[in-house]
Amino acid sequence: MDIPYPPALHHHLPSTGDLVDSVIFGDPDAPVNLLLELLGDRLRLARASVLRVDRPSGRVGVAHEWQAAGIEPTAGYMEGIPLHPFRWLADAAAGRGVVQVDDVAQLPSEAQPEVAFLRNRATTAFMAVLLQGEAGEGPGLLLLEGVTGPRPWLAAEAAAAGRLARVLERELRRIRTEANLLRSEERYHAVLDLAGLGAWEWIPGTGGIHLSDGLLQVLGWAGEDNLQPVPRWLRALHPDDRKGMRSPVPDAENSVGRDWVREVRVRLPGGEWSLMQETGEKLGSAHGPASCVIGVLHRVFHRTT
Repeated sequence: MDIPYPPALHHHLPSTGDLVDSVIFGDPDAPVNLLLELLGDRLRLARASVLRVDRPSGRVGVAHEWQAAGIEPTAGYMEGIPLHPFRWLADAAAGRGVVQVDDVAQLPSEAQPEVAFLRNRATTAFMAVLLQGEAGEGPGLLLLEGVTGPRPWLAAEAAAAGRLARVLERELRRIRTEANLLRSEERYHAVLDLAGLGAWEWIPGTGGIHLSDGLLQVLGWAGEDNLQPVPRWLRALHPDDRKGMRSPVPDAENSVGRDWVREVRVRLPGGEWSLMQETGEKLGSAHGPASCVIGVLHRVFHRTT
């Protein structure tokens, strides 16, 4: 059964904005470069692989628009190395075949795709295929471009377009959530900086510690090259405060739920001593070692002796 070309599928995307609605689903005559730019940005954030198959030549390559967006498909795709279950695509890349895809039924069964025709009007049809590879390969997106005549959407194509719309909606929601979290973290660090506090975070087992910009200012380490925070911190501590300390975190391997407040004397780059107060807390499961330790540090007063 054929159904008319959907005028819009934005009911699947209630909060994605006018650009998404008009470029992908609302306006079939939207410029192709806007479509590629939109998809490229989202897929770059989703760490997806992007390819382009040019019909009828069967040539597989990376569109310049995608390269400009910073997308780097895997070398296997680029060189045409067979990557199961994408052997049919590799054959096309090597010039041994032509990928002729006009509707859902003609897709190779081993690809196991989710399919949606993003544009299917006038002379150009764009189809997005979400490919799920073997374990560890992750998802990829393939755009098939070909010259076709205008025709109605098949029922299967419209259904697949709806599935892709929901996939995009989830991805866009995830991107917005991450952006909101980043803004919250930026505001948090701005408040710490205004209060003269420095923050740090330590992941046990990594041997490293992350220092905020505000903490680098408090310690006078801003601008230091090749900074190694842990040895630098231990060297800056007063010898009496450093005795027996092998880690910047007290009792680092003990269970979580142990916060602490302590005062330490720290030598600043100019040679003066500064008394600082540190507040820390261990985070993680109540029945195991800490998975993350966070803390803040601020100056109490300076001493020159």
